[in-house]
Amino acid sequence: MRFFDLMTLDNIRTVNSFETTNEYYKYLDTAFRSQELNDISNLVKQLNEHSQEVNTDGFCLGFKIPQISKEFDLLRFSKDLILNIELKSKNKTEIEIEKQLVQNLYYLKGFNYEAKEIHLYTYMSENNCLYHLIKNSNNVYVLTKNDWNSLIRDLSNNSEKVNLSNICTANKFLVSPFNNTDKFLNSEYFLTNQQRDFKKTILDNYEKNYFIKGQAGTGKTLLAYDIAKTYLTKEKKRVLIIHCANLNTAQENKLNMSGFTIVPIKEINNYTQDDFSNYDVLIVDEFQRMHELTTVDKIFEFRGQIIISGDPKQWLNQKEDPEINPVDLDKLLKEHNISCLKLSEKIRNNEEIAFFIKHLYKLSKANQDIKKGITFNHIHVEFFQDKNKAKQFASQLIEKNWTVINLTPGYNQEEYYKDFEEISEYSSHDVIGQEFDKVATFIGSNFKYNQQTGDLTSANTYYPSVKTLFENLTRTKEELYLIIIDNIEVFRQCIKIINSPEK
Repeated sequence: MRFFDLMTLDNIRTVNSFETTNEYYKYLDTAFRSQELNDISNLVKQLNEHSQEVNTDGFCLGFKIPQISKEFDLLRFSKDLILNIELKSKNKTEIEIEKQLVQNLYYLKGFNYEAKEIHLYTYMSENNCLYHLIKNSNNVYVLTKNDWNSLIRDLSNNSEKVNLSNICTANKFLVSPFNNTDKFLNSEYFLTNQQRDFKKTILDNYEKNYFIKGQAGTGKTLLAYDIAKTYLTKEKKRVLIIHCANLNTAQENKLNMSGFTIVPIKEINNYTQDDFSNYDVLIVDEFQRMHELTTVDKIFEFRGQIIISGDPKQWLNQKEDPEINPVDLDKLLKEHNISCLKLSEKIRNNEEIAFFIKHLYKLSKANQDIKKGITFNHIHVEFFQDKNKAKQFASQLIEKNWTVINLTPGYNQEEYYKDFEEISEYSSHDVIGQEFDKVATFIGSNFKYNQQTGDLTSANTYYPSVKTLFENLTRTKEELYLIIIDNIEVFRQCIKIINSPEK
């Protein structure tokens, strides 16, 4: 995305050369809506009326934070200042304007840019009104109107061209209820447009039951827990959350001590109808892991609103395999008239890691499928023939703040991944629903490729290693380390993927 001078855009528009305008858009690597052009033209006119020497260079238009439904109309960077101007053509209430600018401030504070100040404005072209978000003497953000001199002073700073992809990554704004619990409890996060729409649907239809469906990284758990928090704090409803796994530390301690009631699925069989009657809303997270019909029947006797959440493709126990699981999810949805809301926007989707995992799980000529621009600077592999050397290396990674996740071993003391329990901080089952910046995991000799289908397969473990490995890999936000032991075939495929040339 290129930076440009608002005056240039306004002048090209005045000339009214359709062909030149389109070529200029391509040059800027962005797209303009006709109304935005009118708004910018009116803004430039107003600035010129207030100062004949106004500086309008160094803007970028329509920057979107990757993976997040968050867009800024106009951004400008200078040594000590980030300047944001939002463009509005129709009247908006001051409450709406203030809410958007406060949200913008939250995101801009997360940019990796050492500006001392962030100044935010909204220009309403319909009535030529300029709003400025400032902090008053009581330390509260309020709007002022038509302070054109402040904007002109901000524009007098020399602009700087920055690499937006370097100073802004989505991971800074992805909040997990389990791994960023304080931020979650303090509401220091925002939902995507799709999450907000689904939340409104669920809250507005309290008498209906819903299934929040989505792949890994689509924000199912955040949405479910945000709905629970809203019910608890604003609607004053009593909420019970069932987690279809063991509780993690954040659930047991911070969340349950902050007004939530979260219980592991294993406790539900002890619940009576009197116990359930103490709650208005029941949320069941990771529902695809349910495989006992008696427990499911008990859940659906609940008399309040039921919200289930999960991904049918993510299971770890053979009993959870949809092919043999007696709990038929599709049948349940129909029987209990449960509406399905499918999250399709992957907000935790590192393209580099997603591509790597895809080809790790399917033998193919990666160089025929590589997306231009992908490099594999955040994926690392090491090969060891000896388990003890692999454990030693994992210990070194832990000292460097990597999260090491073992493939959950079964109960057999001879099982391959039992040896890694002593070094690993977590197992696959421990990290359900969690996410970490840097993840390391193991791949042992029990993996191989089916030469007919090209699929990665595994054997000789109680929990299917193909599934537990996938759970581990998809917990990372930024970097991935594969520690491969005595499996040259899988190591060769990893190196092949990383060495794949661009098209």
